[in-house]
Amino acid sequence: MKHIFVVKSQDIKAIETISKVAIGVDHLVLKADYPGQIRDMIAPYCADDNRIFVLGGDGMIHNAIQAMANQKAQLAIVPRGTGNDFARNFVIARNLESNIRSCMKQEAVAIDLIQANDIYVANTMCFGLDSDCANHVHDQRIVRFLPGGLFYAKMTLQRLFSFSGFKASIADGDFHVTGKFVLGVAANGRYYGGGYQIASGQVDDGLFEIGYLQGASKVKAAFKLLKLASNRILKDSCYHHSNHRSMTIETSGLVNIDGETYPAGRYSLHIQAGPLRVLNPIKKPN
Repeated sequence: MKHIFVVKSQDIKAIETISKVAIGVDHLVLKADYPGQIRDMIAPYCADDNRIFVLGGDGMIHNAIQAMANQKAQLAIVPRGTGNDFARNFVIARNLESNIRSCMKQEAVAIDLIQANDIYVANTMCFGLDSDCANHVHDQRIVRFLPGGLFYAKMTLQRLFSFSGFKASIADGDFHVTGKFVLGVAANGRYYGGGYQIASGQVDDGLFEIGYLQGASKVKAAFKLLKLASNRILKDSCYHHSNHRSMTIETSGLVNIDGETYPAGRYSLHIQAGPLRVLNPIKKPN
């Protein structure tokens, strides 16, 4: 078994920590300049029972699972990104060194993934104002002293000025909704946008949750986003959410999958039960 550490090239602290904790361990450090490199970088190591530590955010995890799904390699999540929303579904030590050491000893657990066409979704696929914000969050200078949730809130307020609703349709058998949406998400995990709870399921329950809020009013959007920011959106009567094993989503606007931008179009979603093994224990809902 080899320990593969995938790290941002500029993350000096992470690189130094790896050199400390991996003494005497068969390991390899792969330095990525951008998330899109990761899939090809780790592909040669996924067919064997290796442990792949991804030290980054949701985008790095997303690119890693495209190579790791339905393979033998095990994923260790080491949050080093802006939002780190997928990581919130797991029990993870706050301390970087402790987190890595813990994953080196843990037994892996199998989790679900959503497959959207030929794309694997670890956490969320969104297609409303939430997608618009996520797709533009890196246009902004990162304010280091702001927590991820406040940084996304700042971005949401900026994007709200040009909001006019996002056209989409969602369907699963007799279930069909079309029109303009404020928010729209297919969720395997429970959080997005830097810690906002958007769903209530588990990453190993064999289902994904579809959630949506219809409308095109800036005023309505602003009030509902306040509920999202205070983690009360799941109790709002206008926010509809239900569990599914499959779904078709068609949108005229860009979508966002795990922090990565994807084109508008038609996406066929279905849940895959247990195609990824993760070394972080699953956190139970509150």
